[in-house]
Amino acid sequence: MDGQTKVMNQTVEQYLWAFSYEKPTHWFTFLPWVEFHYNTSVHLALVFSPYQVMYVRSKQLLFSSILDFDE
Repeated sequence: MDGQTKVMNQTVEQYLWAFSYEKPTHWFTFLPWVEFHYNTSVHLALVFSPYQVMYVRSKQLLFSSILDFDE
C-alpha cells in the first residue's frame, strides 16, 4: 500500500468514526456521506477538491444543481 492510499484510508476512517459515533453498528449507512465529504473537501496536494478536478465545477454549483436553485 502506498502512502497516498494509507492517508486516504485514515481520512475515510476518521470520517466514518465521526459520522457514526452515536451508532457505530450503523457505520455503513454513512458511507454515501463520507464519500460526498471526501470528494468535496479541498485536498492540499491538489489545492482543489476531487470533485472540482473531475468536473471543473465548484461544490456550490453541485448544491444548486442538486437542489435545483437558479444562480
